[in-house]
Amino acid sequence: MNNWDNLWSKGISSSWIEDKIWKLHHNEIFEIYQKILDKLGIKNPKVIELGCGSAELTARIMRKYGGSATLVDNSKDALVLASKAFKEYKLKARLVKKDLFDFEPEEKFDIVHSEGLIEHFLNENQKNIVNVHKSFLKKNGFLLICVPRPAWYYKIAKWILEKTNKWPFGFEKAMTKYELKKALENCDLKVLKFLEHSRYSFALAKI
Repeated sequence: MNNWDNLWSKGISSSWIEDKIWKLHHNEIFEIYQKILDKLGIKNPKVIELGCGSAELTARIMRKYGGSATLVDNSKDALVLASKAFKEYKLKARLVKKDLFDFEPEEKFDIVHSEGLIEHFLNENQKNIVNVHKSFLKKNGFLLICVPRPAWYYKIAKWILEKTNKWPFGFEKAMTKYELKKALENCDLKVLKFLEHSRYSFALAKI
């Protein structure tokens, strides 16, 4: 199994401390998501999350804005967690177990988003994964991407976990908001908003 299978097979948390950390993580990310999405005025959007993991953020998007959700991940265990999250919110979603580079949906989406995905790719591979996001967008749709940024406390924590063989996320290169903006512009996407907040970089873009 790869690192992602190992991570998701254990569940999103194995202790109440980890559970609290994940909840704080999702609260922080969704707080920014709301500020961005509220200004778009989108109602009942068709949303797709790429590399969905637990899909907690998409579940929260659906709960607040309505619409429909498609969740894509190549890990069966991730989709089990995603299904659990949606059941907890009494929501439904289409679950797709597929490598993102092999997935060709029959529809386009109002919102294409990923959180913690493109930083696991470099150079041409990163451009390719961003283009996958782009290919799923409606003409007037929006792309929302969140990645970890290289804050000093991120660097220290990552270094310690790697030295003790406890880093669970495989290759990961945190990105500043400028690096994220450049990655999107290299794929001919128009960046409408980009910012840094706490441990994360965010970008909103469209075709």
